[in-house]
Amino acid sequence: MQHKSLRRLPAVAGIATVVAIGAFAGWGGSAASAAGPSKTTATVHVAKLSVGTVLVTEAGRTLYVFSLDARKTPKCVGTCAKFYPPLLTTHAPTAGKGVAKGLLGDVKTSTGKLQVTYNHWPLYTFVEDKAPGQVHAQMRKVFGGEFATIGAAGHSPFPAASPPPPSTTTTTTPGYSY
Repeated sequence: MQHKSLRRLPAVAGIATVVAIGAFAGWGGSAASAAGPSKTTATVHVAKLSVGTVLVTEAGRTLYVFSLDARKTPKCVGTCAKFYPPLLTTHAPTAGKGVAKGLLGDVKTSTGKLQVTYNHWPLYTFVEDKAPGQVHAQMRKVFGGEFATIGAAGHSPFPAASPPPPSTTTTTTPGYSY
């Protein structure tokens, strides 16, 4: 004679597998409808982290900007975007406490999705930041550019490149070239 709980084991195991696959696929907390994917609105917040007071997602994940991004033109695509996923939305992004609503915007990516921007900087997360407040991509030089956090004022975190001083002759001094 088989125990009652053992007769239900395959069904329970099947449900657990579906739930695990759904969690991995990102089905998450909202119920998916047969009508299609739900609309999502990204909310940007400000948080005090080890690198200062910077922008984060609603879940507390650190947001980054990429030095190669021109005004409202995301350059981190393809393989880059696999490591630095863009913050996407289907509606106008929402400003959390401390975030200037007027600096929030969005831009259409090369895949046709809407990426959230802040003061025209496209925003990204980093796959190695596994928990809220982690900043593993801060000032990381990869993919021909650099990633850095951005504060609520929206100023560029990247130092402006200084043009070489004007000169008619070339003189070499230890450490300097004019």
